Formats: sequence, C-alpha cells, structure tokens
Amino acid sequence: MRAYFQLFIGLLIPLSALFIISAVIYFKIEYDFTKAMRLGVLSGFFIAISISLFTALFLLIMRRGKQPKKDIFSGVRERKERRSKKAKTNKSIDTVLTETTKVQNTSKTSITTQENIMLLMDNSIAFEVLLYAIADQQLGQLTESKEAEGHVILKTDKSILKIDISPLTKHTSQMQISSEIDDIENIQKIIAYMKEKEYSFTQY
Repeated sequence: MRAYFQLFIGLLIPLSALFIISAVIYFKIEYDFTKAMRLGVLSGFFIAISISLFTALFLLIMRRGKQPKKDIFSGVRERKERRSKKAKTNKSIDTVLTETTKVQNTSKTSITTQENIMLLMDNSIAFEVLLYAIADQQLGQLTESKEAEGHVILKTDKSILKIDISPLTKHTSQMQISSEIDDIENIQKIIAYMKEKEYSFTQY
C-alpha cells in the first residue's frame, strides 16, 4: 500500500501542473482570467487525481507481475545441500582430519610420542570434552589445567601426557598430545572419546 501511495503522489504532482495549465488556457478563451483560473485549477486537479489513481494502480500491477516467482522448493534444496556437506565432512574425518606423528629418539631409555588431531568443535568445547574424557575413563591425575591456554598435563600410570588445544577456525580446533614415554594406550583412549563426542556434537 505504501508503494502505491508513493507512486500515486509521484504521478499526481506533475499531472496536476500539466492539466491545470491546460485547463486555464482553455477556459480563458471564454471567461475572464480570474474565473478561468478557478475553473482550470479545479478541473485540472480532479482530472489529474483520476488519471493518477488508475495509472498508479496499473503500473504497480505491472511491476509486481515482472518480479520473479519465489521457488517453493528452495528451502528443500538448501536443506539437502547442508546435509550433503555435513555427510562429506563426517566422511573425511577418518581420512583427512586426523594426523598421527611418532618420533623416536636415538636414546635407548625414552621414546617421544606425538599425536595431532583436528576436531569439529571450537577450542573451549574441546577443552571441556577433554576434561570429561580424563575423568570418565579415570586415566590419571591432572597436575596442570589451564583453560585459557588450552593446556593440560596428565600423569598416568605409565607416563606424563602433555595436551594442548588450539583454535583453527571459529568452529574447529586442533589437539596435540605428546609423551616422553610411549603411552599409546591412554592416548588412543582420549582420541576415541573425543571423536565419539565430536560425532554426537555434529549431529545437532
């Protein structure tokens, strides 16, 4: 309705001026200037109103008729595309997002183990899940826990694990687990727990 009135006013002003001038000139032929002015203003104004009403309505109908019709299936397509992207992301977790690196020192008494894993959750959520993983599975004792830095030191029955969580993007993070002694069993327990919760997290 607002668009109609804007269009109506936009037509009324120039048409009024045009028809008033034309009507005054026409009536001046038969009447004096004062009477011709009165008749010209009244008749020109009403003619302009009538024409503006119908012209504005016609133009508004034509303008709306040219607008593209909204695709009623666009929402369905968008949901299918989101599900497809989500499925591809979950599929690539096992093949791309997990990197494992093991470096063995030349020393006979120590072996350095390091695991890098990418998580589909932000670093604050990943840090909380890590604490739950340690507590639920009773993996050992926390000797250091700094949430702001994403740093945890865990003392297990075999070794001391140093765990660091850092943000990659707004919704992803990286977890690095290192140990001076080969403690792959506890490391794998932490990774399995994190990946299980990650999968549950991505289903929401």
